[in-house]
Amino acid sequence: MASQDADRPDAALARWGFVACALGLLSKGLIGVALPGLVLLIWLGWTRQLKKVRRLPWVSGLLLFALIALPWFWYTEQKFPGMLDYMFGKHQVSRFSTTLFNNAQPWWFYGLCLPVLLFPWVFFVFNQAIAQARRAQTATDSIANAWPALCWIWVLAITCFFSIPSSKIIGYAFPAMAPLALLAAAPPSPGCAPH
Repeated sequence: MASQDADRPDAALARWGFVACALGLLSKGLIGVALPGLVLLIWLGWTRQLKKVRRLPWVSGLLLFALIALPWFWYTEQKFPGMLDYMFGKHQVSRFSTTLFNNAQPWWFYGLCLPVLLFPWVFFVFNQAIAQARRAQTATDSIANAWPALCWIWVLAITCFFSIPSSKIIGYAFPAMAPLALLAAAPPSPGCAPH
């Protein structure tokens, strides 16, 4: 929303994004920042808005982020020495980069899980994919019409990211369900309806 209209991001909305990232870090660790950042960077590049990243309110945004997230990490590390290494080292980096954890599944695991989890609404998502493909052939690149691209990038980035490690848990597919639900609920634009 902060990047949708003008040449520079809306500073107030962007600051709320920094707050959301701090809350994401507190609730999910590095994933709470890395995945939204990955999705938004790809989307900003796809919609040719990447220059807006330089115009974000970095100083005030990072200050808000630090004020929200760092006190808890500092306090818990003081109370439980080694907590940061256990949380970030073992359960974030090692779980992603090693085969030491259970639930080994093939790389295509989430590609099968998502349609099953979204059934029967997955058919509406397929309809939206067809409409989006037609739109891509005929429409100009408009920021106002970029939200379906954000949803598709969101689904693909999350699914690909969690498909890399061998350890896969069905709950890791849930972050991709929100954009799929948006796509299933949205009617195709009038110019993209099947003929």
